[in-house]
Amino acid sequence: FFFFLQLEYKTQNDSSMDSSSSSTTSPSPSALVQSLNHKGVYCITTGRYNRAISFFIRGMEVSKQDQHHSPCNCEHCSLEACIEYSHGLVAPQETTTSDEMTVDEEDSSCDFVQQFCNREDSSSHENNDDGYLYRIPIVTKPESMGHSMGTIMPKMLTFNLALAHHLKALEEKQNNYKIAVRLYQLVYQTELKEKSKASFFFALVAANNLADVHRRLNNSQKQEQCLKFVLSAIMLMGYDISSRNREYCKVELSGFVRNATSLILTPSCAAVA
Repeated sequence: FFFFLQLEYKTQNDSSMDSSSSSTTSPSPSALVQSLNHKGVYCITTGRYNRAISFFIRGMEVSKQDQHHSPCNCEHCSLEACIEYSHGLVAPQETTTSDEMTVDEEDSSCDFVQQFCNREDSSSHENNDDGYLYRIPIVTKPESMGHSMGTIMPKMLTFNLALAHHLKALEEKQNNYKIAVRLYQLVYQTELKEKSKASFFFALVAANNLADVHRRLNNSQKQEQCLKFVLSAIMLMGYDISSRNREYCKVELSGFVRNATSLILTPSCAAVA
């Protein structure tokens, strides 16, 4: 699967290189911002968080130029399609050697997303006391390459930037989560205003990761506030059949439930004691 995916991206890159060599025109803002996002995601997966952050920030600047174009309304350019695609990349696949998973930073292939998330997921199972952190960076579908995506790209870039800052703080062990908190809050507040299922899921993800930050900062009150939203969101999604049938909800729901369970069980245990 990932061989063909990588081949498809390389074909796209080769065709874009051929067109650029035969023309002096530069890549469109739409294509450039998607490329920058892919490179930033790859840097996240390889632990180069500062470089990922620089790619995402540059992508945010380029996305401002893309706002002048009418957004594409095709099925591949929605937030839901991007989330579905990103989750599909980390679905269980056949075991692949590290040599086969090596991807160059200039390559737009996304198989590195599976490698990163599967590695982080397996390490998180080793220590369940740390809680569940949503670690899936969001990428665009190959079919949407070069399409103007309106506000979708800034939303994805903002979340990916928050995740990069979050993971960087975890690696440095300095509790420097200020930027990540602000970005997660921006994602949460923005997506709550939207009425789509994908936006609601994105708000859930931001609240879940905010709860992780506040737990690490020993801010139990704010952690509880975030987990209350996580719990209510899980309940709403559980009653909504259309949400339950979405693949990205199936993939991550167990992690969200595990975090929310701590909110339910801790007071009960204390009362019994």
